This record gives sequence, structure tokens and C-alpha cells, in this order.
Amino acid sequence: MVLSIPQVVGRLALVLGLLPNLVLAQCGPDNDGARCPLNVCCSSAGYCGTSIPSCSSGGKSATNGRRVGYWRVQQAWDRSCDVVLPSQIQTNGLTHLILAFADFDSSSFAVGAQNSQDVDYYKQFTALQTSSLQTWIAIGGGSFSTETWSSMAASASSRSAFISSLKSFMETYSFQGVDLDWEFPATTDAANLVSLVQELRAAFGKDYGISAAVPADWGSIQGFNAAGMGKYVDFFNFMAYDLHGWGIDQEPAKSAVTYQASIVDIANDLMPLWANQTDPSLINLGIPLYGRGYTLSSSSCKEAGCAASGPSEEGSCVKDPTGVMVLSDIKKAVAANQATVELDSEAMQKYVTWGGDQWIGYDDADTLALKMAWADGLCLGGAVFWALDNNGGAWGAQGKSPCKAELLNSEELMPNHGLYTVGWICAVEAELVAAMELLDDEEDGPVDAPLNDNNTYTLGRIGKHNVVIAALPSGQYGTTSAANVARDMVRTFPNIRIGLMVGIGGGVPMKHDIRLGDIVVSSPNRRDGGVIQYDYGKAMQGQGLLIKGSLNQPPISILTAMTKLRAIQTRRGHNLQKIVESVLAKNARLVNEFQRPPLEADKLYKPDFIHAVPGETCSLTCDETKIVPQTPRSSKEDSHKVHYGLIASGNQVMKNATIRDKLAEDEEVLCFEMEAAGLNNHFPCVVIRGICDYSDSHKNDIWQGFAAMMAAAYAKELLLQISPHKVEAEKNIEKIFAAVYEPILEMSEKIGALDLRRKREDELKILDWISKSEYTSQQYQFIQQRQPHTGQWFLECENLQTWLHSEGTMLYCPGMPGAGKTIMSATIIEYLASGLDQSAKLGFVYCNYEKKSEQTTRKLFASLLRQLAQSFSPLPDVITSFYLTKDHGRQPATMQEIIETLHAVVDMCPRAFIVIDALDELEATDSCQSTFVSEIRRLRDQAAANVLISSRTNQRLQEMLGPCSTEEIYAHDEDVRLYVDQRMTEIPMLSDDNPDLPDKGKDKLKSAIREGVTRAARGVFLAAPCFMEILKGKTTSNQILTTLRQFRSRPGTYNDAYEKTMVQIRNQGPEQRDLARRALTWLTFAKSPLTFLELQYALSVRPGVSALAEGDLQNINKIDHVTMGLVSIEESSNSVTLLHHTTMQYFRANPGALLFSDEQTLTGTDINGTALRQVHLEITLTCDAYRYLAFPVFEIGRRYRNSEDRRKHQDLYPLSRYVIRNLTYHAIMAGLVNPARLHSRAYAALSSPYI
Repeated sequence: MVLSIPQVVGRLALVLGLLPNLVLAQCGPDNDGARCPLNVCCSSAGYCGTSIPSCSSGGKSATNGRRVGYWRVQQAWDRSCDVVLPSQIQTNGLTHLILAFADFDSSSFAVGAQNSQDVDYYKQFTALQTSSLQTWIAIGGGSFSTETWSSMAASASSRSAFISSLKSFMETYSFQGVDLDWEFPATTDAANLVSLVQELRAAFGKDYGISAAVPADWGSIQGFNAAGMGKYVDFFNFMAYDLHGWGIDQEPAKSAVTYQASIVDIANDLMPLWANQTDPSLINLGIPLYGRGYTLSSSSCKEAGCAASGPSEEGSCVKDPTGVMVLSDIKKAVAANQATVELDSEAMQKYVTWGGDQWIGYDDADTLALKMAWADGLCLGGAVFWALDNNGGAWGAQGKSPCKAELLNSEELMPNHGLYTVGWICAVEAELVAAMELLDDEEDGPVDAPLNDNNTYTLGRIGKHNVVIAALPSGQYGTTSAANVARDMVRTFPNIRIGLMVGIGGGVPMKHDIRLGDIVVSSPNRRDGGVIQYDYGKAMQGQGLLIKGSLNQPPISILTAMTKLRAIQTRRGHNLQKIVESVLAKNARLVNEFQRPPLEADKLYKPDFIHAVPGETCSLTCDETKIVPQTPRSSKEDSHKVHYGLIASGNQVMKNATIRDKLAEDEEVLCFEMEAAGLNNHFPCVVIRGICDYSDSHKNDIWQGFAAMMAAAYAKELLLQISPHKVEAEKNIEKIFAAVYEPILEMSEKIGALDLRRKREDELKILDWISKSEYTSQQYQFIQQRQPHTGQWFLECENLQTWLHSEGTMLYCPGMPGAGKTIMSATIIEYLASGLDQSAKLGFVYCNYEKKSEQTTRKLFASLLRQLAQSFSPLPDVITSFYLTKDHGRQPATMQEIIETLHAVVDMCPRAFIVIDALDELEATDSCQSTFVSEIRRLRDQAAANVLISSRTNQRLQEMLGPCSTEEIYAHDEDVRLYVDQRMTEIPMLSDDNPDLPDKGKDKLKSAIREGVTRAARGVFLAAPCFMEILKGKTTSNQILTTLRQFRSRPGTYNDAYEKTMVQIRNQGPEQRDLARRALTWLTFAKSPLTFLELQYALSVRPGVSALAEGDLQNINKIDHVTMGLVSIEESSNSVTLLHHTTMQYFRANPGALLFSDEQTLTGTDINGTALRQVHLEITLTCDAYRYLAFPVFEIGRRYRNSEDRRKHQDLYPLSRYVIRNLTYHAIMAGLVNPARLHSRAYAALSSPYI
């Protein structure tokens, strides 16, 4: 498509002043009940217009767990080829099978088979039921009478007759649920359809499931009140496979090549559901197992949108209708014609061409993955396939395709993982390497897993056991991460019977003579199952050691094997070290990291001796006289022993020898680690830990590789003692794992993630009435940015620990710009959420200078109230009463009412923690900041809440806070070093592929970079990324060293880092340099934040260009690269922002930094003033050019027909809303228009059809 853009630069003055700068309208209960102008609807987010859902749930994927497949019974008896019988359906991976279709009588409304032959297959179909697969019946279909549906649903008596007959029909044939396939209801049927599903649910109770097919058609969907139906159905099947009907439209005007299921069309046709505020988790995305085909008009034009002379040739088996080819026929066409297959990633569709003029668009495994990732971002509930019989029947029973390459088949869609019975979980890379090396056989290639499974697996064999190995995500440790890995593993591999948690841990040395390199195996005693969970935070303050629970004992097959192995090793000793040596002999690359360190590296210090200098090794800084002497083990003993007993698990690293010994004495603990307690009391596993340190402050990495390898060697020896039939006799973990994640959800609830499965509808309504802002997406985003292990110094500092264990205290945490305050706040919030006991409550807010209108005092306190209230189950009476007194939420609450209710809820909490990040970014005018501070102080003083506030160093703010403890946040040198180490591999000079620099030279250069960047940063964490980006561009060692010296010559401020980064940007090629300049200009000087699409179009439209083709759109993902990291792209939240608020401050103070093209030279004394006008002129011209693109008929007075027309237009022209509201603003800033002349035209502009 090519769009005409008039030449507008000379006509700009004619239209300026007609488009005033309008504020984005807000509405609804959170905005004092305000209504939208011009009859626009109020979205669930409190803004005028429709809000599209997004999924950002603390690291978890969207549901995407349902896999629903339709099977057409009619093809079983009327198709002559490629028949798929019930016994041939490949069910692996499906959760629901739906037989299509049955119908009902138009007079009696009695349900029955559509054809008499269908009944022969009903019992065969329902015989496929398993504990994980349900078989349902679909009623109706596209060809079934709409009038019959309407007549049945019109009255309570007719609905009752239908429901009674349906229930009897389902009982007779053992169907477990019904899919209502009323595809074309009228708008007058909508209320009756809601009544139908409501009465169905009342009749079915929990005995049968209910779903409804929802057409992907803007007209028919008006007859669906999906939000109303959503209270009673299990899910909706959104018919995205049927966007363009069944067949090819032959009208000449529609003879262009069109995909059957382009994601662009799907997104557009979902809009009515979002406008209806439909719960996205109820929606299954339709996937067609057939393609849409054309005969091309020209062999030189083969993409979507090209001209077509008619439908494609018939398929070899399914010939009706023309222009449609099922997947089994597409496979044959590809094989027979050596067809060319292409992927259109924007449409998320494949297309295949052959013979010069034949074209078929379709879905396969690649497009399915893309669509499911897209659906995941919208929180959709799963996928539904129409229809399984389209995939062919000849190979159905075997689950294999005669033409697997490039095309979708059941095996790719639903892989079988039932062969694996042993699950092995690791935490860090060294543990994973050791586990993989101990496999007898390892399978090649990646492992297919569901889209809601975040793990990456290694499959292999040990002895006769099939083993699946998974590790925690890089940089994520602790009980929650372990629980997530185990949860996903048992869902994907449903036949796992026993679990192993294998890796490294810290030993308790004194009583049991545990030494580095030894093994500790969790072993149950009379009271505990082998692992206990403890609260390390309370131990730090001398409040006693809080034991929070224990892991269930391992399966009997493991315990009996452990007994036998222990007896063998008592009699003969073990050969674990020989196993390790054998591994290293086969793989010399591992020797340096995994071989046994020398004995002199095993140093045990006295418990009261603390490591002297963080970051330095003991050999350089620790007093040798504080070493506890250890008697060498005799030749009659194993050099490294295996110990059996209790393992203590917490969410923090144990590195306090005094607490270590106390817990060891009280609980007989032998080892400390961080993951096992995440498996709580429901995952049957044994925990095996190689000892790599003594759980004290003298930790180092020297022993980690060897300890991990020793633990893996023991795990292998243990498995070899277990016979496979004993494993098969154990309980299936999938069936008992449902309970494992519930305790872990306590953390998610404390950081504001509402568990929709557990909250009653009325509670959710109340919480939404209070506030829709929870800040959990920001928390997730910031914690993802945190470098592993950073911030530990702050968590352990005395002031924070005192704040944690006191009541009614405030801790003020100032820091200079760029010091890392927000990431530290996120770290503190995560620390609180994962470490607090259930009775403690947590609320938090991230202030943002770009969201001033959203962050009023009332809205901030409302968010805190919601967060604290939702952590109670059920909701406190004070919340319910509050809602009822406001006419069941029909009246908005005042700020004072919200604050008083918040006080009441805080009073109910044994402990309440409130974290406010970046308080200085809260609007200081209109008393917003001072009012907020005053009320926060009152919460501390009157309700004993613990409050932590971070901000830039601000004397006025500190005075408002009054007397309180203060702990400065700054970029700790060790944190900067950790960050630099993570980025070191990005520097080409240090790559393993660089043979010109020897390893010693690389090590020396790494050390220079590590220390050079750390010194130059001087407490400004933000400077480190900029410095590393600069170093990435250097091609010799001397260049790097020279640059490091330059860093040291001007250290200490983020301005220096930005200036150096701009030099790097200017040194790029002209296209990259210009793209970077324009992106930074828009993001700095835009009147309001830009979405992903808005920025894309802003960078694609240029003044003076008369046409914009689809291929002209800029690739936004390049911006992060060309701007050297000064721009942050977050696709999941549809946002593009500058790296930090100081980035915006720098460019707004120095707009001349953005004008560095050859044509832009500034002279005169007011350089920045001239530059400011210049950048706004550039934005003004771009906006005006886009205005003529988006509104080509402006001058003949075209108006939108309705709000739907408006939405469609704004979807087609994403930047139009910004242009309408802000063109005048930029023109004023550019000095083109006198603001005084605009006033008289403002009222006329309000009636513009484009606002």
C-alpha cells in the first residue's frame, strides 16, 4: 500500500492554530466519575478509548496452557481420502477435544446428531478421555440456523427445554463439556445468550464444561456480551482461523492475495472484545489447519496484496470449496512441486508458491510459535485448532508426517515427553555443566516445550533412566525460582516420578568435620523430611532463627537406594573423585574450572573473624593466625566424605559463621543453600550438595566447579542403584504438584499480583474500584534489569536491617542521579516480598516524572490501599464496608476517605512495609508532594508502618520528612565490578574468537577495564553502561587503555558519560547517526510519552516526502544499538523511553548535542535556545507531514461516522492522536506561532472530527 502525502511545508501556517494541545481525557471512578467527551467509551484503565490488555506478571508467562482441537465427525464417513478416525487423532499435548457438530430441533429444541452416521463415532471419540484430556461436543456451526438459535434463547422455557435435552445427550454419550457454536447472533440476541450460559452453568454446576465460539467478525461479534458470558463459561474459542470465511471471495474489488489468518487482522478483530472488557485469559486464539489459495496474476508479484486472477488449484484430496487447501494437501503440493516456502513475520503467516502462479498462505509450527508468543503478551488463555482432521489421516495413528519439513504436524505441535521419569534441577551454570557431563547419553538439539514453560531442557540417559535436566534462569536464585522451574518441568514432562536437586552449598564445619569438596545429602529424621526452611533476616538481628517449614521426605525408592549406596560406601569407600577425574580426562576444557583445588585452598577461619576486604581474596587480606587447623584425613578414609542429614534452605546466601553455628547446634544442620525450600512440601526429591564454602564471610568461587561435579557424581551413583520399575511405582508428580505453587504465590500477592483464580468476583470488583494501579509491571521490569548479586551490601547494612526489624520507622535513602536508586528499590521490594512471613504486608509506589497526571496524591494512596487490602483473604470488612457505603462503588471515594481506610488496614497488619521510590519525581507544585509526605509520616506515627523512601539528594524533601534514619544509595564498587564483568564478553578484543590477544593479555585487559570503569563511575551506576558501550567500539588494546585513561581524567558525573556516548554516536555512518539523533530528539522533546508504534511512525515520516510505503517503516529494534544504549525498548509493555531521567535532563539542558548533521551548524550566543527551536521545528514539520498522510480529505470536511470509525482510523494511523494534540505546541516552541492568536480558535477546534 502506498499513501500520498501532500507537500505541506509551505502551507503550515494555514492550519496551525486549528489543532490545540488537548490533554488526554481521563474518566471513570478513579477520576471522580468523569465521562468521556464526544460519546467515547471509558476504558478499564480509566482513559477515554479502548485499552488493549498486556501481560506482565512477575516473570511468569501468560496462561497459554489450553490446547483445544476440533474434530469434524462428518469427514469420518463422507471423505474418500485422508480420513482421520477418532483412534487416529494425535491427542498428545491437547487439553480439550471438541467433536463438531451436533444440533437441536427447531421446535422442541431437543439435541441430537446432525447426521445419523455421526452417532457411530461418539463413543469412539469420548473413549479418548484421560485425566489430562477432556472430550466435548460442539452444538451448531456456521451452517446451522441462526433463527433456530434465536428462537431457543428467546424465552426461559425454551432455554430450559434445550438445557435439559443437552444434559441428557451428554450423559448418554459421556461428553464432558459443550461448545456453543452460535456464530451469527444479532445484537438483540446478546442478552438472551448471556441468560443461556448463565442457566447452563446453574444446571451443569462443576460437572460439565462450557465454552462458546466467538466469530472474528466486527458485525457478528456485536451479538456477544463476552464480559457478561465470561462469568459462566470456561473459555471462548476466538475463530481467528475463519477471519475471511471458508472460501475465496471472487469479487474483482477483493481479488488481491490475502492471508487467512494474518496477526494484523486478528489484532484488529479482537478490539471489540477489549472494548467489552473481556478477560483475555478466557480467550483461546484460533489457528487454522488449512490455507487460503490464489492463482497469481503475475509471477513477479508473490507477496500478500499482489493481484490474483482467481482461486488456487484444487487440493489433491479436499476439493471443496475452491481456494482452500487443507494442510495434508499443502504437504503433498510442497513435496510434488518443489515449492518455495517463505515466512512473513509481520503477518505471522507462511506462504508457499509453485508453478509460477500458485500461492497458498497458511500456518505451521513457526507461525504458531510467533502467534503464541504474541498471545502470551496479551494474556490469552491458549490456542484452538480448526480442525485436526485437516492435517491428514494416513500418518495420524503414528503421529508422524510424510512431509515434516516446514509444515505443521501434530508431533511438532504436541511433543511427547512421557518417557522421562527423573527430573534433575540445577541452580547455576557449573551445576548444569556437571549434570550434562554425567549423562551416559545426551540428546541433540533443543527440546520442544509449551510456550508457558520458561525452562530450557537437556534430555539424556543415566543407566536405564531417562533424565530431564533444567536450570534456574541466569542470575535468578532462591526458593521462588526453584519452584517455577519445578512447576514448569512437571507440566511439560508429566511422567516424572522422582526429583533430584543437585549442586553446591555451604557446609557447617565444626561438629561433623565437613570440608570443602565433601557431599551433603538431605536425609529425613523423625521430625523433618531432610530440608528445613529458615528466615535468615530475623537471625541477622538476634531475634532467633525462625524455622518456617520443611521439605517432604524423598520417595521411598530414593531412600532405599540411598541406604544401599551408603552401605556400599561404608564398606568399600566411594569412587566419586575418580568419576570426576574420568570426566575431566575426556573433556580437557573443563579441567581449570572443575578439577580439585589444592588442599591449601581449603581454609577454615574462626567464626568470629570476618572477611577483611570485600572483593579481595583471603590470601591477600585475611590474617593467617585466624585459621582453624584441620587434621589431614588418613589414607583409610575417603579424601572427601559423604554426609547425610538436614539441609537448611533460605532465600539469601548464608555468610555469617555465628548464625551458621547457632542453627547447626539447634537443628543439627549440615549444609546451607538457597533453592530446595522452594519445592515446599510437595515435590518428592533428594537434595545433594557439594560443599564449596563454609557458610561464612570468606566465600570464594575456587571450589564451586569441583563441588558441583562431586554432587553430580553422587547423584549418578544413586540413580544407578534404583531399578526403573521402582521408579514407575512412585506417584506421578504432576498429580500432586498442584499444591506446590500455592505457598509461593504468597510472594506474588505481596508485590501486588492478584491471583484471579482465588479471588471472588466481588472482591476483584471492589479492588478495581479502589485502584487499578499496582506497579507490579514496573517491579518486574526493574528487577529484570538488576545485575545478579548486586545490592547485597545495601540489604545487609545496619540501617536497613534495623528498619526491617523495628516498627513505625522511616528510612530515607537519597542518592545522586544515576546512582541506581530505582533498581535498589526494586531489590529491596523483592527482598521484602520473598523474605517476609505471611502476616506482614507490603505496598510500594514508583514515582515517575512522566506520569504526573496519573500520580496524584489520591491515586498513590489508593494504589497502596489496594495492594495492602488484596493481601488479605478474604478482604477486610473495613474494605467491603467502604465499598458498600459508596453505593456499591458507583460513587468515587475522596482522598481523605482513602487515607483513613488505609490507616484502618495498616492497623490490622502485624507488620506493614511501604516503599516509595523516587519521591522527588512526584509533582512538587499544588502541594502534591508535601501532602503526600505529610500523610506518609502520619501512617508511620499513628499506624506504625515502616516506610522507606528513595529520592535524589534533596534538602527540602529531607526537611519535610523530619527526623529519620538515612542510608545513602550509591553505585558500590563491587556492584559496578559485577556489572562490568557481565558485559566484558561484548568487547570484541576479549572474545574467545580473537586469537591475536593471548589469554594472559585478555586477563590483564579485563582487570584494567574492571578497575578503570569502576573508578571512573565514582558512585554513578548509570555511567558504567555508557562507558562499556564506548569500549565496545575499540579495536585494539591500546585504544581501550587510552580510553580508560580519558575516563579517569574526567570522572564522576553522568554528563561526562553522555558526552562520550554522543561522540560514539556521531562517529557512526550517516544513516545510523541520523536515526539515533531523530530518536533521541523525539523521546526528549515529545509533549507526552510515545508508544512503540508512535515512535516508529514518527521516525518513518519525513517532511517533503510525498508517499510512505509499508516498507518505509523504521526498524525500532535498531534504536537501542544506534543510540549506544541511551534508549530502552520494552516491547512487552509497548514502551520506548530514554535510559534514565538524567538522560532527558542532559538533552533538555543541551539540545545542541542533538544537532550534529553536516547541514545543522549553530552560531551565536544563544546556542541552546536556537537548538531548542530547531528540534521543535523538526518535530513540527514531521507532525504536519503526518497530518496530511492521516487526514488526506481534511479539506472537504470528512467526519468520522462513529467511534468505531475513529478507532479504526487511529489503529491505521498510530501517530495521528499525538499529532492532533501536540502539533500546535511544537509550532509554538519552534517560534512559528504566537500563542495569543490561538485562543479565539480553540473552541472551534473542539468540534474537529479528528480529535
